Amino acid sequence: MNAEIVLIRHGTTDSNNRGLLHGRTDTPLASKGIEQASLVANRLARLEDVHAVYSSPLVRARTTAELIASQTGLTPMIDPDLREFDFGDLEGVTFEDLQVRFPSVYSSLFDPDGFDHPFPNGESRRSIYERVSQSLDRITSANGSGRVIVVAHLIVIASAVARLTSDNPDDAINYLVENCSVTRLRLNGKSPADLIELNDVNHLNETERA
Repeated sequence: MNAEIVLIRHGTTDSNNRGLLHGRTDTPLASKGIEQASLVANRLARLEDVHAVYSSPLVRARTTAELIASQTGLTPMIDPDLREFDFGDLEGVTFEDLQVRFPSVYSSLFDPDGFDHPFPNGESRRSIYERVSQSLDRITSANGSGRVIVVAHLIVIASAVARLTSDNPDDAINYLVENCSVTRLRLNGKSPADLIELNDVNHLNETERA
């Protein structure tokens, strides 16, 4: 079979419920997030030929990855480049506050000319896109054919899909996904990759999936 990357966003956290910008902040899963992670793990247990499970080092992703890996018999491999976007001094503000109190920073998220503009003492869109690209290159080189599961974060996954499908970082805004969603891409040994599934959360509404 062709190589396949399965991208999983971590389960829900209290920060997600409150709408806080927590990237580097190491927030744990909420009880709902643990339930979501168990459900996605049950779904992924049905996949064949899973070569490896990779995870961000942040606890919300690691816990999700460990529940998934327990179903596959694999041990999650931690890749620091899969950590979430660093919002710098604005870690912990709400998205609404970002728009009202920091309009220039907010607008840079959507402005093609803002690609190199970092959050105060944080990251730029270029820096996360480049480190996610480096992580993807390492993962695909190490695993060849077969499936690889990658457990990460909202902006990491959006950047990864943009990198694999178009190599256009401005496309990332089109690939924002929900907690414990499944996104699958088939790698054909050429660019672009085939996007098989995006943001599939059907498993979160069912204890069993045909």
